[in-house]
Amino acid sequence: MLESMRAQFLKNTQSFVSAADGIISPGTSAFEVESLTAWKKWQSERGKEFYIVGPLLPIDSETNASGMLAKENEKASSDKGQEIEAFLEKALQERGEHSLFYISFGSTWWPNSEQLWGFVEVLIEQQVPFIFACASPRAVVPEEIVQKVQESGIGLFSKWAPQQFILAHKATGWFLSHCGQNSVVEALAEGVPMIAWPIYADQAESAALISVTLNVAYQLTEARTGDTGLKVLKRGVKPTGTVDALQREAREIIDKSRGSDGKLKRKNAEDIKKKMKLAWEEHGEAVTELRRFLNKEFP
Repeated sequence: MLESMRAQFLKNTQSFVSAADGIISPGTSAFEVESLTAWKKWQSERGKEFYIVGPLLPIDSETNASGMLAKENEKASSDKGQEIEAFLEKALQERGEHSLFYISFGSTWWPNSEQLWGFVEVLIEQQVPFIFACASPRAVVPEEIVQKVQESGIGLFSKWAPQQFILAHKATGWFLSHCGQNSVVEALAEGVPMIAWPIYADQAESAALISVTLNVAYQLTEARTGDTGLKVLKRGVKPTGTVDALQREAREIIDKSRGSDGKLKRKNAEDIKKKMKLAWEEHGEAVTELRRFLNKEFP
């Protein structure tokens, strides 16, 4: 069913792109320059326009009134907004900057549950504070997991978490995500490195981009499932997909994230954040492209 839906979506997309006079992309060359350059070249060869006007979100909201208001409104819309803010402050005071893991698979996707709860058990074991957003209709948290987390005092579940607010907080160190485009953009806009757990569609490509090419993420290769997911990767890794293997990999990633390798990934993410911010400064990519669009006379 998912494959047929994806095929229909791609077919419709092709029709829309072919019929349109041009494309306005919310992307940014700060981290996806190759794909955007290819899009622009292809459009130009067809005699059509392509504009790059991203990222479409506030950066450095502590110095940006609209950004601060957006995050406050986001917090107010959460089922546990005040509790989340208190949890972040507690993590910052007790464990320091960049100590907390934020986990979210968006409002649609949900991974293999056995693997997921195995990962949560490692977080409890390693005393890694975490906030877990469970917005997907597929998200069902077993009572025994809820109890373990409550007893540990190390984690917090929320149905709808204020994502940009959490990512901007000094306590937040890593974002575990399925690597949907919005999540990747929001994380890098705050200079937060990621842990990639791709599930479907373009998520595997995004995970490879941020973990291999940009080096701003770790990828949980043992989270892969199914006949396709368990094939040998191009870089020689052969995942097994077992819970034990995922837990071993999770411990390795947590250990690396606390050392020099994690610091390098964070620096790379912060460098991308700076580039994203420049896009909306005078003569930056987004400002220049938006002006080019507004000055364009269409027939």
